[in-house]
Amino acid sequence: MFVGYTRYLPMKYLICLGLISISVTGYGQQTKKVTEHRGNSKEQYSALKTDPKVKHGPYARYEGQSGQLAERGYYRNGVRDSIWTEYHWGGSKVRARGKYRNNEKVGEWQAYDYKGELVQRFDYTKRQLLLDKPNPWAEKVTAKSLGAGATLDSKPTYIGGWDAVFRTIGMNVRYPAQALRSNIQGEVRVAFTVDADGKASGFRVAKGIGGGCDEESLRVIQMITDGWFPAQVDGQPVAAELEVPVSFSIR
Repeated sequence: MFVGYTRYLPMKYLICLGLISISVTGYGQQTKKVTEHRGNSKEQYSALKTDPKVKHGPYARYEGQSGQLAERGYYRNGVRDSIWTEYHWGGSKVRARGKYRNNEKVGEWQAYDYKGELVQRFDYTKRQLLLDKPNPWAEKVTAKSLGAGATLDSKPTYIGGWDAVFRTIGMNVRYPAQALRSNIQGEVRVAFTVDADGKASGFRVAKGIGGGCDEESLRVIQMITDGWFPAQVDGQPVAAELEVPVSFSIR
């Protein structure tokens, strides 16, 4: 019945119907649900039936043996898109939220501490730090300018907040067996450079305590190489050296 009717429609209406058909076909791609396990990590997502390797639709990643939610978002034709949410360990409290476009973070992202309080706002498109609340963890970190005679107006900071840095350290550091046997305790300080583009390099142990703790501290700090905002002098980004502590104590 419908086909017979379209034979008598004016050409302009037939063109419109054709455009609508193309649009629906483009967005209505068939997908299937996939669950993928990698060690203690699990991913659940939708993928194209025509190419199962291409994620397309809702996505969630879970960590740990108990399967705690780590992040949730959306893929469009294999790239991250739309609003994404990252969670603190435990899966119930938001750590960061913002938008992806073509696999890149764009616009304003907000970071929250474990209490749920907003601690940082960062605009990825404009590369601007909009808010960075004082944090007791930040007081443990020292910084010095690498420019002759320059005094830093602000030290490098981690995009996502210092709370995220020290939680990463706490969740990944392992007490070396040699240090446990020798009852070695104390604080290791790892130094590294954050250049004017926010790139971290030159990791080294500035103060060590031995027993394998120095090497372990260096290993863990090097897990946080990406995501830095550079130090500022007179409103301009500059290179600076940071020292981050890693504590070892036997309880």
